[in-house]
Amino acid sequence: MTAFYAEFSSSDAISDGLLEEARSLIGVPLRVDQWNTEASVDNIRHYALGIGDLNPLWQDVEYARSSVHRGIVAPPTFLYSVYCGLAPGLGGLAALHQGVRWQFHDWIRLGDQLRAAAQLTDATMTVSKRGHRRIKQFGRIEYSVIQATGGQRLVAQCDQTVIRTPGPGQPDALAYEPRDEHQYTVDELSEIGRAVLSVKQRGAETRYWDDVECGDVVDQVVKGPYTRMSMVCYYAGAPGSPGYRAFDAWWRNRHLATTAPESIPNTFDPAYFAGTGVSSMGHHDAGVAHTIGMPGIYDNGNQRIGLMATPITNWMGDEGFLYEYNQESRRPVLLGDTLYIDGTVVDKSELADGDSLAFNVRGDDFGQAKLELKARNQLGDVVATGGATVLLRLKKS
Repeated sequence: MTAFYAEFSSSDAISDGLLEEARSLIGVPLRVDQWNTEASVDNIRHYALGIGDLNPLWQDVEYARSSVHRGIVAPPTFLYSVYCGLAPGLGGLAALHQGVRWQFHDWIRLGDQLRAAAQLTDATMTVSKRGHRRIKQFGRIEYSVIQATGGQRLVAQCDQTVIRTPGPGQPDALAYEPRDEHQYTVDELSEIGRAVLSVKQRGAETRYWDDVECGDVVDQVVKGPYTRMSMVCYYAGAPGSPGYRAFDAWWRNRHLATTAPESIPNTFDPAYFAGTGVSSMGHHDAGVAHTIGMPGIYDNGNQRIGLMATPITNWMGDEGFLYEYNQESRRPVLLGDTLYIDGTVVDKSELADGDSLAFNVRGDDFGQAKLELKARNQLGDVVATGGATVLLRLKKS
């Protein structure tokens, strides 16, 4: 299987011509192929299980009905199950997630009809500390809810950065040293289990802005060890790119990529549908991962973003609202790794009376707290950093 996918991998070096190709797509509306088009009890639950988030707001119908929301709502990053990914063009170069900045305007609720629109906003050439050239593609995905009148209401926007790297043998290819899957002792696994089972959600106990202080700790969330089943569960809720199709659908997309590329989604390049699958297969096949210079089977970047949002929603409680969220990947997370994610309150401020940053959130009722987040693996390496702006209710005198 490795050989089948590897034979399609791009061997193009990073060139000024490739950068011109990338920039030619800026501002052009992209053809999006959504996975979910409506929020339901099942697809919200499937996504939550894919990031291991057991918050009852997402999964427990009776609990959610008694909450301030009066029903199930979705984890903020559930929108990745509607659509994710922006890496068009560039002939099959591997696409690796680098960073994301979300802004949310409302919760996603049961029955919401969802639409996604995407376009590239910029493309640049960068040079690493080792002199390796990379192309960065910057894009925005806008998510809207279809209203009863037929119009659309923006509920979130996602600005993301993707790094494009060349195939094996090129001077600008990635060059991580291979790393074997981490092996744990029985005691180490038991300790991970205890840490995971100790995680709690704030839930119905309101966290008031007035009680929050800079330096407050956002309780740690432990995610791991990372296994192939972890990836299977995530794809059950958010299957990733529109290239994730089986049997007849996969062959049809591959055929159309070479005969009628204008008929398939172009949020990924036609070479991806034509059979490369290189970046995606690196999530499952160590041989493919090594061909693009990764140290081994590596995680899905969007899944990691979902994992890092979990301590935020745990901390803020049912009445809090995640307004802004950003994350940057620092190192690959490999099969066998365990993530330790925690954070700190770094700032808090009042909102001006009448300010409305999000649907049904007003400045005279809410204040904002800013968080910093960090994720480390079992070796102590920082694999991702991030931050968030959370809106919290004010106490009433």
